[in-house]
Amino acid sequence: MLGNQIARPWAAGRLLCRALVLGAVGASFFVVDVGVAFAAQLEEIVVTARKREESVRNIPVAVTAVSGEQMERYNLKKLEDVAELTPQVTIYRSSAGNGASVNIRGIGPETTSIGVEQSVAAIVDGAYYGQGRIINEGMFDASQIEILKGPQALFFGKNATAGALNIRTNDPGQEREFITTAGYEFDAEQFYVEGIASTPINDQLGIRLAARYAKMNSGWITNEAASASYGLIAGPVLDVPAPGKGNWPEGKDVLARLTLLWEPNEDLTMRLKAHYNEYQSASTSGANELVGCNGGGLNNAEPGFSQFQPDVACTKNWKTQENPFPTVLADSNPLANVAGGDLFDRYDSYAITGDAEYVSDNVTLTSLINFQHLRNRWGGDFDTSGVPGVYAAEEHSYDAISGEIRALTTFDGPFNFMLGAFLQSTEMNFDQDVIFAGAYDPTAVDPTDVYTAYEKVSATDGATYSVFAQAIWAIRDDLELTGGARYHHETKTSFFEQPYVNYAFVGLFSEGLLNERQKWNDVSPEATLTWTINDNVTAYAAYKQAFKAGGFSISGILGVISGTSRDFLFDNEKVKGYEAGIRASLFDNTFQAEFEFYDYKFNDLQIDFFNSDVFALITENAGSATTTGAELQFRWAPPVEGLTLSGSVGYNDAKYENFVAPCWSGQEQSEGCTIYVGGPDEALAVPGEVPKQQLAGSTRNLAPEWTFVFGANYDRPIGDGLMFGLSVNTQIRSEYQSNAFDHPDDVQGSSTLLNAAIRFGSADERWQIAVIGKNLTDKFLMLNSIDSPSSGSPPGRCTDDPGIIAVYGGCVRGDQRTSANRPRSIAVQATVRF
Repeated sequence: MLGNQIARPWAAGRLLCRALVLGAVGASFFVVDVGVAFAAQLEEIVVTARKREESVRNIPVAVTAVSGEQMERYNLKKLEDVAELTPQVTIYRSSAGNGASVNIRGIGPETTSIGVEQSVAAIVDGAYYGQGRIINEGMFDASQIEILKGPQALFFGKNATAGALNIRTNDPGQEREFITTAGYEFDAEQFYVEGIASTPINDQLGIRLAARYAKMNSGWITNEAASASYGLIAGPVLDVPAPGKGNWPEGKDVLARLTLLWEPNEDLTMRLKAHYNEYQSASTSGANELVGCNGGGLNNAEPGFSQFQPDVACTKNWKTQENPFPTVLADSNPLANVAGGDLFDRYDSYAITGDAEYVSDNVTLTSLINFQHLRNRWGGDFDTSGVPGVYAAEEHSYDAISGEIRALTTFDGPFNFMLGAFLQSTEMNFDQDVIFAGAYDPTAVDPTDVYTAYEKVSATDGATYSVFAQAIWAIRDDLELTGGARYHHETKTSFFEQPYVNYAFVGLFSEGLLNERQKWNDVSPEATLTWTINDNVTAYAAYKQAFKAGGFSISGILGVISGTSRDFLFDNEKVKGYEAGIRASLFDNTFQAEFEFYDYKFNDLQIDFFNSDVFALITENAGSATTTGAELQFRWAPPVEGLTLSGSVGYNDAKYENFVAPCWSGQEQSEGCTIYVGGPDEALAVPGEVPKQQLAGSTRNLAPEWTFVFGANYDRPIGDGLMFGLSVNTQIRSEYQSNAFDHPDDVQGSSTLLNAAIRFGSADERWQIAVIGKNLTDKFLMLNSIDSPSSGSPPGRCTDDPGIIAVYGGCVRGDQRTSANRPRSIAVQATVRF
């Protein structure tokens, strides 16, 4: 096991030593005779990581660019697919909460609370998207995705403490372009068809329409649940039918994007993009399965089997047990009855973005305005055990309008600057019914609450404005110093209400209303020194800070464990630190290499925790965490016609420095659950307090110590006017923790993932047939693990509690459920260009 061969957290001396070793490897590239000539040159990659077009060869930013060609080569259509090609990046979707997590270098949010925004800003065609459910948006017809690593507050503003994803979609070109693609993926029985039509209307105006439809008739997670029954408190037993759909995600995607590009003269460019997206799947929780079960629970299951269902083994094989809603229950509750009682996930969104750029002799003026809307509805079975017990159904919406304006000077003298301002207004609404433990109240005033344990209604209105400035000083021809800062002001006005709680649970949950108004001000500075050693080698060093606003956990739970606004509030997240790097283009631009070193400290890192044994959601701040490491990347066009090689090696040490964290279900005092308020007997009686542990020194989740990526692409002419192509990409990770609270059952061992594609078509690319394979090693990866609802015994004091001993025989860890990656998939695809 790779993870067992490599030492865990390092001392400062080891860190410096390893950085110097990697740096020496990178530096060795720079001393080779650059006069050696090879047959082909690498394609120039242009990025906009500093809000202006620059070559990736000499930009002083840690950035990895994934081209549209690479995305097409491996059939990458959504954000989580892109992480397969990118070192030190993990992206996964969530069953609820904020919908997804984008994680760079071991920093990213948990997914439980809808009120927590991403630490990695998502920018699509210049517009900021704040919700994690952007993971449902198709990246189809994207020209490039830039993964910017480390704080990016100066240029990307909101919520870029860990980095940014800068996504650009294709514009109309100067030539007519008509592309049709159709494909079929065998394992999930998914058919997809895409069409692109792009043409100039005249010398000044162009139009591009891109559309995609995908229908999945099966899926990759098998639902083995059978018909069952759901018993009510002092009421009848409800019939639960067998699932109408036996696999997840089994659904469809619809995406359309219209782009208008107007260039009335050489100085002015105006662009309008209108985007629509629809996503459906058979279950929001179907991506989860039980992977760590300790038995001993309600049915005296043996370890390794579910506490609720002794016949359900906790194995990592893409299988689950999810029950539909009881028919009578679904008929009474519109939130749950979107798919006729079956579980469901329904997402739809639209967005309009307009931007303009005016270039004068000395100043470039840019403006942008964006409106975006999303609506998400889902209904899920969250114990995934095959015994109907814990359901939830939700509807939420999000609307945002934003604008940005900036000016960049290009004077001939040594001094230039950029000035800009950003405004955004947001509105988020939330409605959820939680159904569990046989809740039944035939006398409920609202008939939709008859089977509801408790209902939550909440909303947050947000307003943001910021101004930013950067000064650019060319100290001499080969040395540039840039410095700037962003001032950020943000307010959030929230309310949370539980208008109904079933009488059987009034001791655990509470009816009530909370209101809160929050305000933050921040200044995030940044400074970078860039040294152009020669035309082929650039070195840089930078100091950066960034800020992510706090918030109100509008999807929290009001009850004994969360009794006041204090339990819903979380503070802002801040980061500061430095990075340094060197980039080189050698051998007549046939070899490019980048080496980067970074060291950042995060204060008040925003963390979600689901307390399963009392069914409570807590959002709080970790005291401090650090991420320190180095990465070496290369691209090489060797003296073999048509062959390109790429790769990277990354070392990352991401850990908590101070985090007094809630204990996980069933955690014993001998396992670190030793911190109480008022003593062990009073800990659960104090609102908002639970037994806690100190996680200082523990590794952050989704932070493998080592990551290796290697890729190869080979295109070769064969016969008369034909072309054969082969692409291979592999990613190796050392072991990592998939739970933010250092749970012993949630350690993911070292892994190797392999993607490959074979292509055959005409040399002029008029037509092409491809076979595309993903995760060919069929490796199961735990991505986000949490305690399964209502499983396990209370933490910290369980061995001394006679009642717990009578039921469980002592401490019992909660069942662990995880989001997982997709197993092996193979697709065939045909493309025709007109």
